[in-house]
Amino acid sequence: FHSSGREDADVRMLDSAAPGRPFCLECTDMKYAVTPEMLRAAEAELSGAPNGVSVSGLRLACREDFSGLQKATEGKVKHYACVCWSEARLESQAHLDRLGLADASPTDILQRTPLRVLHRRPLLDRPRRVLYLRAEYLNPHWFTLHLATTAGTYVKEFVTGDLGRTRPSVASMVGGRCDILQLDCVGIDA
Repeated sequence: FHSSGREDADVRMLDSAAPGRPFCLECTDMKYAVTPEMLRAAEAELSGAPNGVSVSGLRLACREDFSGLQKATEGKVKHYACVCWSEARLESQAHLDRLGLADASPTDILQRTPLRVLHRRPLLDRPRRVLYLRAEYLNPHWFTLHLATTAGTYVKEFVTGDLGRTRPSVASMVGGRCDILQLDCVGIDA
């Protein structure tokens, strides 16, 4: 199984209108040839499962399709929505806007390898880009954040700051501790 990128296990992808995440399933030592009818039957069975997973557009692929899948991973834009908590008191939507949480212009950030993945990734400072950022005020300590990022951006760390390892961060913008309680990938542009 080869997917176009990946998300943490607790990141959901719930938007049924979004195209979802492309993937290739490589089958070796097959005893019979797969037909388009078999693929339609697999789509129907997977999409009818009670676990909420659905697939569409299954088709036979070749090496060039797989190569294209890997190349698209590097240049894609990912759209997220998350529910965030702020230790600092937030007064209103206008307050969030003044803090820079309603920025339609790209923001360059620098992310040092997050602590949670340091055991499997080299310690590097990685430049990333947040393409847009829009917070919706819920109450004095809660807001919903909508954002789009370049591939490879650690969204959780962009929100929390990861002990100063991501600069700037949402936590640095609000002036206090900030955390994500729910994170959804709502779309991928490859």
